Amino acid sequence: MSKTYPDIYFPSSIKQALDRDPPTPAAPLAPSKPGPQPQQFSPKSLLAWGGATLVFSLLTQSFVIFLVGAVITLFIGVSEYNSYPKRLAQYEESLRQFDRDYQKYLRGREDHADKLKKIQSPAYIQQYRLSLVLKALQHTYPPDGSDSKAMIGSSERYFARILERYFSCKIKTGQILTIPDFDYPYTPDFCYIDGNLHIDIEIDEPYIYKSKKTYHYLQDSRESNRHKFFLDRNWLILRFAEEQVCRYPESCCKVVAQVISNITGEPIPPALRSVQDLPEVKRWTQSEAQRMAQTNYRDTYLNLCQ
Repeated sequence: MSKTYPDIYFPSSIKQALDRDPPTPAAPLAPSKPGPQPQQFSPKSLLAWGGATLVFSLLTQSFVIFLVGAVITLFIGVSEYNSYPKRLAQYEESLRQFDRDYQKYLRGREDHADKLKKIQSPAYIQQYRLSLVLKALQHTYPPDGSDSKAMIGSSERYFARILERYFSCKIKTGQILTIPDFDYPYTPDFCYIDGNLHIDIEIDEPYIYKSKKTYHYLQDSRESNRHKFFLDRNWLILRFAEEQVCRYPESCCKVVAQVISNITGEPIPPALRSVQDLPEVKRWTQSEAQRMAQTNYRDTYLNLCQ
């Protein structure tokens, strides 16, 4: 819960979608360069066989072993000599293949850089996140009805006219959402409904006008339960202080438009772009709400909601 108004809440599915970045393709791997050019003879192998034959024949004092070792050494030398043209040809082909693979790698690296540039562009990221948001919104629960009997105050009637000016038929009132195992449903002050996008728009007053009972204060468990109910149903929640609605109704509408734009990418209506940003209002504690009630603080702005 924020300590200032406007107070905005996003369902976890929407929040995650808005924070996700597009997956990036793996960079191409550079090809391995062929080893050294083959030699006509391999000195190491010939010396190894010849040396081993000599040492072993001396130790055993066996001419036969020396003869066998010499024949094997000679056979290896002849084989290497005869296979050299083929090995050299294979090596040269591997160099040509490496050159082809390396050119392909360079083209792949350029293509990868181009893809990264596109994927990391603000427009692509916005479009990717929008696709995730649209998927997440498919799990939104709509209202259960539209026959609420909840009372409507003067600030709500006033703000309804302003909202309808900018958002027309997408603003709904009188909607109800049934609370399991409870006799009375929740009734949002206003619902913005556009396809699967549902926003609960609320006007918070610090106390009830006649009874002076404190209302909508920080750490009120009723508020937390209500928030959880709507967020679990994939609704966004947007709360304004009543004072903001009465003093700056167009600025409140601009906030609504900004939230919608963040979710859908829809541009803010031209008529709202030049409207001043909404000044914040500090959320009140219960003791602060009591002092407001004692001084009839709501009377300082309610006359503007005409």
